Amino acid sequence: MSLDYSKALVSMGGLQPAIAPAVHLTGTLLTFTWLVDPNMDWGIKNDRTMLLVYCPELGKASYFFSGARRSTGTDTMELPPEYVGKELHCYIAFKSSDGKGISDSVYCE
Repeated sequence: MSLDYSKALVSMGGLQPAIAPAVHLTGTLLTFTWLVDPNMDWGIKNDRTMLLVYCPELGKASYFFSGARRSTGTDTMELPPEYVGKELHCYIAFKSSDGKGISDSVYCE
């Protein structure tokens, strides 16, 4: 059995998902980026990132649920040292500032 991690959803909801997300690793710091629509609706500018990194070799995930605002276009996450050099799968989603809404997750490459 195998799993296509790029097709997995770790959250599902009605908010707008991240646009063109990407992730870059430097040492133990992951930097997530996404496009910010200059005409974005005021109501979603303060949505917060939800970031998840899964390491299949360790069978572990690292995550946090209230990161940077959507309007910043970037967020960072410090990895546990044991994740370095291993296969990682990264996802980003947003939750509304009131915590009542979430977006579908997007796999980051």
